[in-house]
Amino acid sequence: MSGITTSLWLVGSYIVVIGLGYALFNFVTKGFLTQYLKVKVSRGKKILVKCFDVTDTFYRAGVVDTKKRLKVKDRQKEVHTLANVDSSYVGRELGTNYIEVDITKDILIKKDFSGLTGYDSTIYDDMLNRSLMLPYHNVNDPKEIIKLIGIIISAIGVILILYLMLTTEGGASVVANNI
Repeated sequence: MSGITTSLWLVGSYIVVIGLGYALFNFVTKGFLTQYLKVKVSRGKKILVKCFDVTDTFYRAGVVDTKKRLKVKDRQKEVHTLANVDSSYVGRELGTNYIEVDITKDILIKKDFSGLTGYDSTIYDDMLNRSLMLPYHNVNDPKEIIKLIGIIISAIGVILILYLMLTTEGGASVVANNI
């Protein structure tokens, strides 16, 4: 009986480790792993949809029907139907076909962004201004060079002190006794 119990504990622990690894990886990739596996298991019946939302990007498994309409659910389980899907919208990555969609405006996005309509300048202008106003670090600035030289000298000093402490006779114990 102890051999069977040990085997069950071993198999159970492997299942728990694999399950926790899957859950962690799925959490880190924001649900990509589950949607990717749904598309791979469907063997061509489903397509991976990269959905751009107002706040983030997420993945869903969608279906293209015979009338070339893409049906995909968003995070609130609301079904979005997008018409006129052709091969210019479909990309291929990680062994699966995928389509990029702006889920808030129900727009298909081409790879060259020519199919992107409904560009709202008030939303994207703020993002452009924020990216242009990021702090600029000039490496040729004398203050930056002085900081870099100070850091290098400090590092060399710490390494020299550690070397002298370890090479002198009883160096580490002398320092420990004096503290």
